Amino acid sequence: MSQPGLTYFEPATADELDVILSWALKHMQAPQGQGGSVYLHLSTRPLEQPTREMTSALREAVEFGAYWHTPPQAASDACLVFCGCVLPEAVEAQRLLVESRGLRVALLQVTSPDRLFKSNHGGEGAVRELLRDLPPAAPIVTVHDGHPAALSWLGGVRGHAVRSLGVSAFGQSGDQLDLYKHFGIDAESVVKTVVDAVSSTKTKAKASKAKAKTKE
Repeated sequence: MSQPGLTYFEPATADELDVILSWALKHMQAPQGQGGSVYLHLSTRPLEQPTREMTSALREAVEFGAYWHTPPQAASDACLVFCGCVLPEAVEAQRLLVESRGLRVALLQVTSPDRLFKSNHGGEGAVRELLRDLPPAAPIVTVHDGHPAALSWLGGVRGHAVRSLGVSAFGQSGDQLDLYKHFGIDAESVVKTVVDAVSSTKTKAKASKAKAKTKE
């Protein structure tokens, strides 16, 4: 969801929140027409906090709306994108994909779908640059404890195939892990989606090559 004059962030860690609050205070006090209101989507879920230095580059990336945990390479098979408190599920899914499935998976954390989207549509090409090194054949799988459409547009930035996982209904009751499994945003479901996406992409690529040879 987005609203004019309102900027939305969804941090997963305390050091990200510290950066965002600093940015927000400046943004809210900016001259009229340059600043605005800020909405923080926070969670009561306890998460293990990282031990890291908040470098100027990382700070800028958090403010920008996304940063890489594992940057893409020329041989990357897929890209896993997550936002907010599904951090443990995304990290565990990437670990399983690498160690059990032998896939090379880039991992991108989004701190603000709103800032990222506005940057992409501002004509600056910053999001295209962010995804520059991701191979065209590598599918993107997004995971969000929110509506899947919030991140689904990332596939259209450079034409990557995309599958988006999230929550599009409400009214269910249960603990958080049970609900994550119900909505398909637990680590096991994420692994299955990435594997299916990679398999589907490879199958289509083979079919396309076979069709091209037939025409020759």
